[in-house]
Amino acid sequence: MASTSRKIYYFQAAAAGDVRFSDMVKQVCRLEMSDRTILHEGQQVIVHLFRQQDILAGVVTILREEGLPAIGRRNSIDIRDIELAEEEGILEASHFVIMPDAEIVLFEYNHYGPKVGLFFHAINTIYRERFEPNAPGADWAYISRRDGYERLGDMAGVSGLQISMTNLQLSNAGSYNETLESLEHLGDWRTANIELKPEPHSRTIILSIAEFVRKFFPHGQQDLQNYEKCRVKAINATGGVETIDLLADKVTSQFSVTRLGRSRQINTSDLLSKMQEDVADYARRQRITTQA
Repeated sequence: MASTSRKIYYFQAAAAGDVRFSDMVKQVCRLEMSDRTILHEGQQVIVHLFRQQDILAGVVTILREEGLPAIGRRNSIDIRDIELAEEEGILEASHFVIMPDAEIVLFEYNHYGPKVGLFFHAINTIYRERFEPNAPGADWAYISRRDGYERLGDMAGVSGLQISMTNLQLSNAGSYNETLESLEHLGDWRTANIELKPEPHSRTIILSIAEFVRKFFPHGQQDLQNYEKCRVKAINATGGVETIDLLADKVTSQFSVTRLGRSRQINTSDLLSKMQEDVADYARRQRITTQA
């Protein structure tokens, strides 16, 4: 049986309201199929759960009815259209697993399948249409391996800083971060970009490492989830300047899964089973790290 390699990305879900993202997914997926679909750029998007006990596991699909590939033949340049019945199209599926207690989302997709942003958009849209029209919705951020954060401990100080965060990320961080709290009152915006830098060609330390952590990471490494971008220029022990991208090392996994026939489609059961094992292993590693 043919197999293919799949890469899995880790995300942290964050909901601005009282309802957790995992609960939003469960509520949406209890609806009838016709009630949990949206149209995105003319293409139908559906979210479906296969498992919703301790770990949620499911798919988000998109149906392409236009822009389809053509059929060819060996030793020929002749092509013909794919013949599809009415309401048929090319189905592209992405797979997700959610660990509700930590709101961690594992997401797999191919080039044509729905991306994580469309998954969150679908859940937010359907939840507002069917349950709470004024719900603030949920957002996501890549989870970092935190290697860069740990490197900060070897630095003498911060000489420059670039950070970017969404309004929703700020609403989660602002309640305990007095440095960022005032940004919440500047109006209706999606993304804030902040840059701190000294005079040109200067190696002045504008923040000590302790001050930087206290102002931007009051809860330590877990606050990485509150940023879309966080690059630090730091002075090392010898006086040199190093640029540390705190979000560069995204948590990913990769493994081989069986493919269905000659198509790009993969065995959903095989993939979701491996993703569930992977997130359980990740949770165990996190607990060990926390207890160490």
